[in-house]
Amino acid sequence: MLSFLNEIILGLCLWAALCLLVKRYLVQDFKVHHVFACLVVVVIFIIIRLILLTILVVFIILLPSLELCTESVALIGSLWVVFLISRSLLETNKWAVRENVLFFAIIVAYVVYSVIVLILSLI
Repeated sequence: MLSFLNEIILGLCLWAALCLLVKRYLVQDFKVHHVFACLVVVVIFIIIRLILLTILVVFIILLPSLELCTESVALIGSLWVVFLISRSLLETNKWAVRENVLFFAIIVAYVVYSVIVLILSLI
């Protein structure tokens, strides 16, 4: 399981990527409420991910073979919730672009997070 420090690092990476991509592709005039909307989306993503990981740990105790897919299931579940929540928080007429921005922000955040964790593990 990831520690809370890793979740904070992932959240900060996702928040930065989401803010940059929303500013670039979704809104013309990026304001403070957009920053807070991105922060709410990231917090919801992290909370749902932690809840799903906690629930899946119970199933791992019952079926140890499920350990390989817990991270993937938690990621998919939290992504689904974030896509639903973002419809009301990140308003735009370009709904397909919004979903692409969210998905790309997740990819960028996980890549940056992986690099940061690798660097921290080498230190």
